Amino acid sequence: MCIGNSTGTFAAELVDGQTINLWPGPAPGALGNGPADTPAVQVFLPTAGKACGAAMVVCPGGGYGTHAPHEAGVVGRWFASNGITAFVLRYRLGPKYRHPIPLTDAQRAIRFVRANAKQWKLDPARIGIMGFSAGGHLASTAATHYDAGRPDAEDPVERVSCRPDVQILIYPVISMGPQGHAGSRNNLLGPNPPPELIDLLSNEKQVTRDTPPAFLMHSVKDQTVPVANSDMYVEALKRAGVRHLYVRGDLGPHGVGLKDTWTPQCLEWLRAIGFLTGPATAPAPPSGAGSAQSNTYVAWRFDAAEGWTLRVSGPAGSSRLEGGKLIYDFTKGATSVGISPPDMSLLGTPQEFRIRVRGKAPGHPVRMRVATHFMTFERVIGEFSGDGEYDLVATAPPGEGWRWFGGENDGKLHGPLRIAGIYLDRGERADAGELELVHIAVRTTFGPAQACVLTADLRGDEFVATARSLLETPVEGELSWTIRDWSGTVLAERKEKLPLPGGAVPVEARMARPAGGVFQEAEMSLNVPGQKIPVVWAYYVAPIEPRLDTRIDVASPFGMG
Repeated sequence: MCIGNSTGTFAAELVDGQTINLWPGPAPGALGNGPADTPAVQVFLPTAGKACGAAMVVCPGGGYGTHAPHEAGVVGRWFASNGITAFVLRYRLGPKYRHPIPLTDAQRAIRFVRANAKQWKLDPARIGIMGFSAGGHLASTAATHYDAGRPDAEDPVERVSCRPDVQILIYPVISMGPQGHAGSRNNLLGPNPPPELIDLLSNEKQVTRDTPPAFLMHSVKDQTVPVANSDMYVEALKRAGVRHLYVRGDLGPHGVGLKDTWTPQCLEWLRAIGFLTGPATAPAPPSGAGSAQSNTYVAWRFDAAEGWTLRVSGPAGSSRLEGGKLIYDFTKGATSVGISPPDMSLLGTPQEFRIRVRGKAPGHPVRMRVATHFMTFERVIGEFSGDGEYDLVATAPPGEGWRWFGGENDGKLHGPLRIAGIYLDRGERADAGELELVHIAVRTTFGPAQACVLTADLRGDEFVATARSLLETPVEGELSWTIRDWSGTVLAERKEKLPLPGGAVPVEARMARPAGGVFQEAEMSLNVPGQKIPVVWAYYVAPIEPRLDTRIDVASPFGMG
């Protein structure tokens, strides 16, 4: 069902196979009111219990003149079978519709999914775009021409970012120049496009360090769209330092569609970058016995409940932290403006940090501080100077560029890492501005039996167990509780099933503290098949009542009078 109003388009609960128009009325630039004039998406849903929270907008090929059916619904169904909610895009075609209309439709599709992500139980930070042939040109255009949305837009869909979080390009048209595809160029740009428009839409010339990660497949035997298109794009990705995987070889003619010559590598790569973090019907590549595994998870989302604290060196001026918005002010003499979270150990052995933001702070070096129990590491990791929504990426310590101090002071890791702070330094600019902080993702490695972690806490009158799993598929564990007093007497016991969804999503269980007593110890253990999870404890100690005399109380439970 599609529900529309004058200020935007909202879809109710998704139904598998349904088609949803992207605008409630005529689309911008519409030249009619038929299906060919009405951009829409067809929805393909994972089966119950299979959804991983990621979404993919699929752009079929067809030279910007048709939509190839073998690159449409069957692709949506393949994504759905692997836990990804798919939206197959019916974008407007040439020669009736030329640039920028197809791009407008693709950008709207990304915004539309992101704006509805919460009610559809999707992750707004895991929305990708895929394209075949000319659809690959449209997908790569969306990945290199995007914006953060217009906060003052009347239509709420237009207020969110249209930047895809990943791009999948299958035998794509990339260039509008001589090495591209003449039919696609004519349908999109017309017979005599100006040179500046050809350059603008030759996407090998538009890659920056903020371009989303990319997966490409192209056959050297492609006689329709030369493999040089993908070659040029990959070289641009390399120069910009953008993460990518390129499957290139004798992979058949143009237009092969879904083939096992590239689909397993694509799924593996989506898992490796943390996009596909939930269950998948296609098996993951086998790991050798005892070998380290890798996954990417979101460690911090800058929610107000996470407890981040503003840290300013010098006069703060108007610097402040408002939820996920950092307002910095160097006009009053501050030398650094930063934030720090409560102590929380990161899972596994971190290899890479990805700080996602919207906004810019050019000229202000970004300094990251991480720590173990014994030592602190610090490094300048770049600047927040991208466009739209983008990631600032840093390899984890120890390694080149990190300096260290305190504790062992030997530059080695002694225990788990935790993020200690992220700081903007004044540099040469005494200005003010703001950044919208989205999340921090961590790529980490871990042993096959060390994918699950259990922590314990006391919150008010409840003991809380928090479990997280880095595994790619959901598992179920058994959580055991034992609460004792100072003498070791058991006050309460309980066992319960605890489902873990994977992707390091925290799952909490709570147990009320027994009434009375001055000391309680809660022991918690989690049993997950194949995992070695240390036992954890949380404690309650009654508040100390002040006393004005020094009389010894031999009844003290601590045996110290």
